[in-house]
Amino acid sequence: MDVSAMVTWVSPNPGSTFQIEYGEAGFAPGSGTAINGSTGIDGPPVNITGLNPSTAYDVYVTELCAGGNSDAAGPISFSNIGRTARRECTLLRRTAHCLRW
Repeated sequence: MDVSAMVTWVSPNPGSTFQIEYGEAGFAPGSGTAINGSTGIDGPPVNITGLNPSTAYDVYVTELCAGGNSDAAGPISFSNIGRTARRECTLLRRTAHCLRW
């Protein structure tokens, strides 16, 4: 079974670069799987594939800025069992704010 998750966010900096890092819940940032891209070309949204069924995951989103990276938004937690959770992040130049509901 192919299990995937779609990660989306809003950035005030079109054309900036980003990094999504994900792993099983509780992973240490820097030890997860990273996806890099350019806003408006490679995402958002970004589809993460190859996930394990019945597993909880954490995701961090960082905007990579010329003058310094944003703080990572996260962990944003999700699992591929039970109800669907919606998570939206807004990345600002130096600080990432995450809205959860």
